[in-house]
Amino acid sequence: MKYKDWAPTQFDQRGLALPDRQEWLVCPTARNRDSGPLDESNFAAAIEIFEALPQVDDEPPYEVARFGHWGPGWFEIILVHPAYAAECEKLEGALEDYPVLDEMDFCKRESEAEQEAWTCWAWKDFVSVLVDEYGLSDTTRDRLGSIGPDRLWELYCSPIVSGEYSTPYDSGPSFSFGLSHWKQAGVTRDALAKWLWANRRERS
Repeated sequence: MKYKDWAPTQFDQRGLALPDRQEWLVCPTARNRDSGPLDESNFAAAIEIFEALPQVDDEPPYEVARFGHWGPGWFEIILVHPAYAAECEKLEGALEDYPVLDEMDFCKRESEAEQEAWTCWAWKDFVSVLVDEYGLSDTTRDRLGSIGPDRLWELYCSPIVSGEYSTPYDSGPSFSFGLSHWKQAGVTRDALAKWLWANRRERS
């Protein structure tokens, strides 16, 4: 789609500003303040593709345009020189066949986002769920908290309680703390106590 015909939503003006880029093409990847690993990865992969193309009549093969917006706060799009319509269509076709342009980059970003979310907040939620589900004392809650997010991640991902660790969303990972599969696997309160004791001994 040409930029002159494009708008981020139906409530926005088409071809806003950028009078010299009205005939340029809008790459089918974008990102905004709330973008998750998939959008960020595809955006970076698209830039890498167009970065390798030569200039056309002293003009760049692409440009990144950034705008403020009433919805997500800001967004960025990639405008592609009209001479590279075929490359733009090829990229669009690739996304229609499979929504990931660079699998390795996406997996890396997804893993980083998952670990960041776990370290920032998810491990604390996990402790709260353990306390509620197994009727643990406040003292045990404090002991779990003192072990820290890294060891608790090992517990969360333990093969004996393996399940779906997290689900990726555009805004980041969402962790599943339903513990029914734990109990089905025979993870008892005593088993948790033994794990806690073993990890306390290792820390000491």
